[in-house]
Amino acid sequence: MNNIGFNIKRIRDQKGYSQEFIASRLNISQATYARMENQEIKISIDRLQKIADVLETDISTFLESSKVTIQNQTNNEGAYGNGYVENLHIAK
Repeated sequence: MNNIGFNIKRIRDQKGYSQEFIASRLNISQATYARMENQEIKISIDRLQKIADVLETDISTFLESSKVTIQNQTNNEGAYGNGYVENLHIAK
């Protein structure tokens, strides 16, 4: 299993943080946060950065930047809105 949600969970577990703790720092419910880790909902780039800030890590740790190709990033909110990564391919 090699995806953004799994990487977020792995780092959260390494730091010893609960889903409740992270969710409270993001001002969202634990259930919503769990859905992000399970990749049931899209995570905006801005939200991904906030998660990285809470976990005191760099956003690239979620993406495994040396192995990731991002395709079709969309930005439905205009030039400065929240973009979403539509397709993420992790080379093995």
